[in-house]
Amino acid sequence: MLAGNMGSSSRMEYTVVGDTVNLASRLCSISNASEIVISREMYMANDIRWRVLAGEYQSIRLRGISQPVSTYRVEQLTTDYQEILDEQFNTIVQEELEEACEA
Repeated sequence: MLAGNMGSSSRMEYTVVGDTVNLASRLCSISNASEIVISREMYMANDIRWRVLAGEYQSIRLRGISQPVSTYRVEQLTTDYQEILDEQFNTIVQEELEEACEA
């Protein structure tokens, strides 16, 4: 992946290009507005797998990649991860309420 200012002096734009960006764009294009679709590689990563439950979705072909890319549709957060997020959310709300009461 390459990130930076690209273009001519009259039309410079900060952008990213590369296989990762192309894959992300393709995953967005095959998903519906309310879906999250991720690659198998991402789903199998230890820091992702314990956070979400996902089902196999479809294989897609990308230009420049010889093998099809397997994808998964995220169905829900795991119970353990949802509990962590709920705790963090409640902590933030409680802190905001305390600050508002002190003001």
